[in-house]
Amino acid sequence: MNLLDYCLEKYLTGNRPNRNGIDGTRENVERMLGVVYSTLKKGIQGDTSTYPKLENLLQLDLSAGGGFKAQYLPDLLALVFDVVTDNNHNPELWFQSVGGIDDEISATISKLLYGPMGHVTNSGIGSAHGKTYESVRANLMHDIDTNPFAG
Repeated sequence: MNLLDYCLEKYLTGNRPNRNGIDGTRENVERMLGVVYSTLKKGIQGDTSTYPKLENLLQLDLSAGGGFKAQYLPDLLALVFDVVTDNNHNPELWFQSVGGIDDEISATISKLLYGPMGHVTNSGIGSAHGKTYESVRANLMHDIDTNPFAG
């Protein structure tokens, strides 16, 4: 299944349109994926001018058989979109310019790549190193729920 179809299907699961404040249309999911992709590229400390256009990524299939490859942009974008839209319970978050969804996306990416302390330091190893989408997602959800400052 391609990236856009997968994310649209995920977004229409449960109550995500109400929790995110955005109707579950194909066009809206495409725009939301654009925000995820733009936020990801802002966090990369290198030249992203050679990265594919979003329109091209949307048509690419996710890894076969429920696999996951952190270096494969469709897998990475699908997972971040899935987790952020599933965890969000603030319908205004997508519309805030400061402290909004970009911050949530950045924190999710950091934790995915570097573990529960990823938003503070990149010294850990995150769940992105897993082999299947579902295992990576489950580990990421655990890392998001982990409070590294709890005693």
